[in-house]
Amino acid sequence: MFKVRTDETRFDEIGMVNFYGIVSKRRAEMNKFHERYMVLRGFDLYWYKNVDAKEQKGICPVPSKPIFSGLLVGNRKCFVLEKEDGVKESRRLVFLDNDSMRSFKMQVTMMSNLKRYIESGVQLNKKIEPAIVDYLKSKQSDEIEIKEESLHDDYCFSLFLSQFNYHAALIKLSLVGCKLTDQHIE
Repeated sequence: MFKVRTDETRFDEIGMVNFYGIVSKRRAEMNKFHERYMVLRGFDLYWYKNVDAKEQKGICPVPSKPIFSGLLVGNRKCFVLEKEDGVKESRRLVFLDNDSMRSFKMQVTMMSNLKRYIESGVQLNKKIEPAIVDYLKSKQSDEIEIKEESLHDDYCFSLFLSQFNYHAALIKLSLVGCKLTDQHIE
């Protein structure tokens, strides 16, 4: 396992930190939760035993799959990061889904959506639109314009809709020539 320190000394090589904090993570295949210090750095999620730990206990790539909410573990509501297909170091992670976890869930969802957008663009050899990247990675956008050529054929518009609740500052969303139908907004 590649060991990464919790500081920013190598951010230019492995990405800036998008989130850090204490979260409640389910112990492997058990119904017990423990607190771990989590660091979301780019498309990778690192966890440490505590804030003072110098090396992580685990690493997992953020999946390019939707985040599943609504799992019940006992009587606790949880959200799940599913295992990434074909990625050896990937694993299924379960976290409590409550108000104290909102910021963490938001950042993981945003990075997962961004990863899905970039991967679909590369796969289809389509242009990656900077305005969409900014929207998917930041909750600070107050206005965004999406053009028809920015939406990939297999790219579901529901990604944008699922992120609306994370964009408190969004005032205007312009859809130019997108030819949306009810299928896109299901």
